Amino acid sequence: METWTGPGKRGSGRGLVIVLVAMLAVVAVGAALWLLSHRPPEAPKGTAAPRTRTSPSPRPTPAPTAAPEARATPRAEPRPAAPLPTLRVDSDVPGANVFLDRKFLGTTPVRTSDFIPGTHRLNVSAEGYEMYGESVELSKGPNAFTIRFKEVKLDERVEVVHKHGVGSCRGRLVATPAGLRYEADKASDSFDFPLASLEPLQVDYLKKNLRVKQRGGRTWNFSAESADALLVFQKAVEKARASSSRGALTLPGGEGSAGTADSSGSVHSEALGMTA
Repeated sequence: METWTGPGKRGSGRGLVIVLVAMLAVVAVGAALWLLSHRPPEAPKGTAAPRTRTSPSPRPTPAPTAAPEARATPRAEPRPAAPLPTLRVDSDVPGANVFLDRKFLGTTPVRTSDFIPGTHRLNVSAEGYEMYGESVELSKGPNAFTIRFKEVKLDERVEVVHKHGVGSCRGRLVATPAGLRYEADKASDSFDFPLASLEPLQVDYLKKNLRVKQRGGRTWNFSAESADALLVFQKAVEKARASSSRGALTLPGGEGSAGTADSSGSVHSEALGMTA
């Protein structure tokens, strides 16, 4: 005997299947839409994708090195100051007037630095004495002069012929502060007398004759080739004799000849670091 289910039950099974399929489709569409909404945007064509920068790795710190020891700079020794040019003038007659290039500097003893090193004219005068005048070379350092008016340098000589009563002899007259000396070819004709023991010398210029007379004693007559040579000799001796009455005569090269200048015009200048 066949059982009949009837049309109602078949129809309900098909509808259930259709509903399930529809639900699956809805779920699939929903999933697709969610994926599309969460997809990252594509970069436009031709534009490079941004690169991710990475921070550079830190460089290793170099180990500290010891600083070099500072060497002390040697201090330069100060140079000694150059000595100032100075001039000191003194004299054996106090208060003598001193002139440099005709400029009055004062009275002795005097000291000054008011000059330029080089050649200058130095004049010193004292009352009752002959003026001293000389060109001097003043150096850049100290310069010193001592003028000795009371001392006279005498060293004169002349070639002569001594006239005898009969004949003659040749020789040389020499005058120094020690006296007048005749040096003859023959020793027996020579003589030597102090200046104080002689009368003033006399020259006959025309006869070219020089007369030498001892006080209260003999007379000698000398001639020379030049009357001028006899006259120069006579003047030098008489000038020394006159000066000796005021002071001591200075022996040639003896004491007082260094570091001095005498009133006869002979220079004996003392200079520190220079030559006068």
